[in-house]
Amino acid sequence: MDWNNPSHAVMKRFFKSGFTAIDIAESLVSFDDDRTARSTREFMKRRDFDVVGVRKSGVTAGYVSVGDLHQGPCGQYIQPFSGTLVMEGATPMHLVITALDDLTHVFVTELGTVAGIVTRQDIEKPAARMWLFGVITLIETAFGRLIEEHYPKEKWRPLLTEARVEKAVDFQQERRRRHQRVELIDCLYFADKGRILFQNPEIRQQFGFASRNEATKALKNVERLRNNLTHMQDIVDDNWDIIMRFSLNLEQLLEIGGNG
Repeated sequence: MDWNNPSHAVMKRFFKSGFTAIDIAESLVSFDDDRTARSTREFMKRRDFDVVGVRKSGVTAGYVSVGDLHQGPCGQYIQPFSGTLVMEGATPMHLVITALDDLTHVFVTELGTVAGIVTRQDIEKPAARMWLFGVITLIETAFGRLIEEHYPKEKWRPLLTEARVEKAVDFQQERRRRHQRVELIDCLYFADKGRILFQNPEIRQQFGFASRNEATKALKNVERLRNNLTHMQDIVDDNWDIIMRFSLNLEQLLEIGGNG
């Protein structure tokens, strides 16, 4: 795959900026600065909000955290929007996820004004899930290409158990009965492709793994994430480490996926 090809350049843009902060942001609920801290805190606890915006003269000027609110007007507890807490609505998905590794939330601007908020739980939304599934598909495509390059004419067979090869053969026969023309490599499971490749130290290094054990662990994590995405299970609590790895190493994954 050549990223300089116009159609592939479109795909690269999809992974880097096709989904953004605004696609998963929730509107930031805000109150006037003279609202009582007590009533604001009670509202936040009912809605399970950690933060809300605070308006001064009709403009959202900052935010308050539920744990800070005690007596008096909520405006006296206001904290300013600043630094890494704020990002534009057009911020790419991988940068949003990276920010959320250290922060409980980030605020999102629209037309120059803070209008939304993103937390880790927003990564459960369809846009983020679609982006993650796309990255996994890119990785699996790269796996297939690398196997064909390093182990042509099914020279990869000895690297799998006989049972795993037989499963692939059965799957190939089933697909051919459905009049699908597929190679045996196309009938391997994701994990099987990874097992083949990560026996090769050079390929492990290409993917950023220092050891075979590290690669095997990551492979299992990717497979679990894909299963959770497919079956609409929660992904944030169980799969955060691999989601972060995708986000931090997106450029490297795009380079691997785009070669060939």
